[in-house]
Amino acid sequence: MITVSIVSLYFLRSVPAVSLWKGYTVFYVSKESSQEEVATMLLEHGCKDFISLENQFVPLNVSVNSPEFALAFSGSRKSDYLERRNDYFFDKSKKYRIYYIPAEYVGNAEDACFELNQKKGIKAGMSFSASYPWVSVLVCMLFSVALVFFSEKRLLLSAILLLPVLMAFSLPVYSVTCAICLFNLGASLFVKYWKREGFFVFVQKNPVSIVFPFVSLLIMILSGFRSLFLFVIVNAGIYGILCIYSLLENFLDRRYFFTPKKILSSSMFRFYSKKAMLSILICIGSVFIICIYAAVSTKSSQSSSGQNSIAVPCPSSSDKHLVNFNDYIDWKWNVITEPYISVNDSNKNVKSVRFSVYRSEDGKVIESERELNYDREFVKQSEAEVFRMNFPALEKLLAGENHSMKAGYAVPGSQKVGFLSIILLLVAIGTPCGVYIYFLKRK
Repeated sequence: MITVSIVSLYFLRSVPAVSLWKGYTVFYVSKESSQEEVATMLLEHGCKDFISLENQFVPLNVSVNSPEFALAFSGSRKSDYLERRNDYFFDKSKKYRIYYIPAEYVGNAEDACFELNQKKGIKAGMSFSASYPWVSVLVCMLFSVALVFFSEKRLLLSAILLLPVLMAFSLPVYSVTCAICLFNLGASLFVKYWKREGFFVFVQKNPVSIVFPFVSLLIMILSGFRSLFLFVIVNAGIYGILCIYSLLENFLDRRYFFTPKKILSSSMFRFYSKKAMLSILICIGSVFIICIYAAVSTKSSQSSSGQNSIAVPCPSSSDKHLVNFNDYIDWKWNVITEPYISVNDSNKNVKSVRFSVYRSEDGKVIESERELNYDREFVKQSEAEVFRMNFPALEKLLAGENHSMKAGYAVPGSQKVGFLSIILLLVAIGTPCGVYIYFLKRK
């Protein structure tokens, strides 16, 4: 189970931030600005092959005189994709135009952005992917190190806290990190009862002792399936660690001529000792720092170049508002097969088309049959054709992502802290505060 836990933490790792496009940086300017002036500025600063609205054409490798080209603009089913793809070139509020700059020209784009703002008086900015939230993870790790330092069973506690800390690195969500702090605090308070009699009787008489693991589990459940799944896997790994630790202890105890047994039962230990109170205070401080960091990073992400938050097209969204590459493939298939499908055909979901083609050979017209199939090969060929297009097509951006992605609008730069996240953070900070006050009254 230990190996399964570590492997799961590695392959299910995720940085919960708004991600941007592979190989491209989002560059935005005010809608009122001159398209020609902005394009000229980008070119003068060395930005090449940038994707913008004004340099888009019909994304088909066919002749402009072909029936397929004409059909690309006819009928709502055909033209809908071309209309919706234009949404990629504006922010959600439609106040800014969007340009996609190849990653190799980021430095050039920054220079152009500076000149547009400072010399031309044009509002411009750039959106980048969020960096890894090191602060919250390091706070969790340092808090765990402090717990080990104050513990009398440092080796055992270190073994227990290893997997939860790795989970914090694997899934650095603010609420999850706080939950891990609470879980580790609960583990440090329970470790002194290791292999002592009367533990479950002690828990029944002191239900407050299970508050920390219970609240951490609750936060994990509300934080999403991934966090809950990893939390369960981590606890299974901890169980495996405890089994190995117990076997090692039993093996070392064979050195004695008698079986060592702990004299004092669990009820003989005060749960709210001075070290426990100090650990809770440190936990309050750690969770408070994570909450402040979450608030500050969220606030800072809501401004870019001194402007209000700008929700730009992003390849990760809870709701699909924008077209993806699969939509392009569907549109292309409909366009190129429309001339060969009967208007009386009620089945619009055609996946295979056969038609006759003619060629001139030695003064004779030769007829042959051609077949088109909507399959993996068609998708593969379509993707290859996109990258061979002689203009910076938006489809080159879409093809670099998951073809079935849910693209929408989001403010890049940090994790999204919604209402539920705020509630979970308040619960995380309120739990150790409440337990600390409870212990003070018990004294």
